[in-house]
Amino acid sequence: MSTGTASMTKSGETISGDNYSFLQGRDGKMRALLSDGVGSGEEACRDSGHLVDLAEKYMEAGFDKKQMLGVLEGIMMGNAMENRIPTLDLCEIDLHTGECEFVKLGSAPTLIKYDRIMDEIASENLLLGYEKIENVSVISRQLKEDNYIFMMTDGVSDYFKEEQKKELFAKMLGSKGYSDPTVLANHIMNKALQLSAGDSAEHKHIRDDMTVLVLKIDKTAD
Repeated sequence: MSTGTASMTKSGETISGDNYSFLQGRDGKMRALLSDGVGSGEEACRDSGHLVDLAEKYMEAGFDKKQMLGVLEGIMMGNAMENRIPTLDLCEIDLHTGECEFVKLGSAPTLIKYDRIMDEIASENLLLGYEKIENVSVISRQLKEDNYIFMMTDGVSDYFKEEQKKELFAKMLGSKGYSDPTVLANHIMNKALQLSAGDSAEHKHIRDDMTVLVLKIDKTAD
């Protein structure tokens, strides 16, 4: 797998309220985590960063997804964070089989590009602490070589109209030169900035923290 990222901080803030990580486990699985803190600035960054760090810790310790969520719920709610629970977006890919599972708690939609098809994975769950862990849905997809996954916070996805989103991303990926995940992440970010500025060349005001993660399946097992 190869990965790429792009991020922007809300105008007037010095630090983003979004946090993310890529974690390759000894179990042969790659995990991408993305969290959007409530609001912006240092408190939002601290909350989302804490959630990502804890999720990493418990997955590395061998907890399955539901066990990990149960522990995180207890910690977050025990810290009286009910009014500022960050979103949690988890993508877990088995690097041997190509099977991919998504857990989305209040997060923005994820897009998958297969050969010529775009698939949107929308959040079916409420925020952590507002959904019974046993009811949290886990969405599965099968991936293969040259498939792409696009994860983003709502600071990015909100600028793309629903009816145009799949077509827009398909066009970007169909264009020559748009195959590297980092190039794609930056192109998506720039497109969102253009839309936010009404196609102005100058992006003077960023209304929310913005983060894009792109994952590409480079090679699959024979």
